Amino acid sequence: MPLHYTDPHKKHSRWYTALENFGRSRPGPFLAHHLFPRIDPWLYRATGGRYPWILGGVSTAPLMTTGAKSGQPREHQIT
Repeated sequence: MPLHYTDPHKKHSRWYTALENFGRSRPGPFLAHHLFPRIDPWLYRATGGRYPWILGGVSTAPLMTTGAKSGQPREHQIT
């Protein structure tokens, strides 16, 4: 599933700026570290890859890996 194109020179909306400010606040990094990694893969699959783009957040993509010792598949969201 391809990622959406993001223009680095485009002026950001108020929603994007609000999300950026929240990410720099005290609860933002806590949620980003503890909650979002658990729900991002599910939301990405449920929305067909549109989840971050709909909310105006940072584009993410799933990275599928296989454990070296266990051989179990693992999925990680990368930005």
